[in-house]
Amino acid sequence: MNDPVATSGLWEFALTVYARPSVPEISLKAQDEWGLNVPSLLFGLWIEVRGHKIEAAQIPLILDLVRAYDDQLITPLRAIRRALKPLSHHIGSDIREGFRSEVKSMELRAEKALIEALDRQFIAKNNAQSGVKTGSLKAIIKAQTSKMSDDDITSLCEALFLAAQAV
Repeated sequence: MNDPVATSGLWEFALTVYARPSVPEISLKAQDEWGLNVPSLLFGLWIEVRGHKIEAAQIPLILDLVRAYDDQLITPLRAIRRALKPLSHHIGSDIREGFRSEVKSMELRAEKALIEALDRQFIAKNNAQSGVKTGSLKAIIKAQTSKMSDDDITSLCEALFLAAQAV
């Protein structure tokens, strides 16, 4: 049996876009300054770039899923990874970096699990409803934070769309 998540290409798309110049910096700024979830940004970008349809009523459901993964997996792992960075000189750098690398790998697996869950629940089920639904990325951003101005949201979306060209 074919797994639609394994064949959709969302994870590969996310990795490819994130690897583009300036995307990690833009994404981490959005995460750290505005509280945005990076996998949800890449998911919203995927929706628009691939012409999938997400209804406005689905945005709160998407964010519930994002918050569950964020609160229970991604954010705690990120906090552990970041706490390991400045450890005292009593812990050797090789040991510290080994732990950080393992935690970072777990954090990435948690982000992948979130993207797969989003794909399974909101893309694979709605494949028959494909059609361009613009504004999904902005809607996902606006639903996650009130800290961003409309200009900041537009700039973030434009930067992500630019990075997604030819993916």
